[in-house]
Amino acid sequence: MLRGKFGDSITYNCANIRPEWAHVRGDDQNKSRSMTLTQAHEAGTTRFVIGRPITQARKPYDAALRTLEEINNMN
Repeated sequence: MLRGKFGDSITYNCANIRPEWAHVRGDDQNKSRSMTLTQAHEAGTTRFVIGRPITQARKPYDAALRTLEEINNMN
């Protein structure tokens, strides 16, 4: 609906993204509203909001790189 009205003139952000590899201990997010990167991309998302899988990772830098790799491999 939004794309029909605005096209690509705006970005489409999606929060609560969980990369395929991510497991967030004690994750209290609504699982039915979570998406993987691939699911969000297929739904038309142009910006991913990925917080806990990176910030709560044992090695946040490595988690960020792994997330970027997953994004690069989607195309």
